[in-house]
Amino acid sequence: MSPRYTPELNGTSERFIRTIKEMVGSMLDDSVLGHDVWDYAAQYAAVIYMKTTEGKDGMSTWERYTSRSANIGSIAKFGARCFVHIPRQARLKARLD
Repeated sequence: MSPRYTPELNGTSERFIRTIKEMVGSMLDDSVLGHDVWDYAAQYAAVIYMKTTEGKDGMSTWERYTSRSANIGSIAKFGARCFVHIPRQARLKARLD
């Protein structure tokens, strides 16, 4: 956080925003998706950034805010095909009523 109307103190936030924008550009360029999913790419880039950067105390931002370990193995390529498992109890057959 930085005080209002003090651009000389915005270096950290500007660097963060630039990093996220560059990550989003790379993710969209690598995937076959269009620019209409830019907002999803930005959210995913922020999650990747939170999981991969550590503070001075050795904890990642993800661990600090969610109290869960940053599972780096769960990071997938943006735009990769994925499937959602729906438990058998929650599945409903389509009714033609």
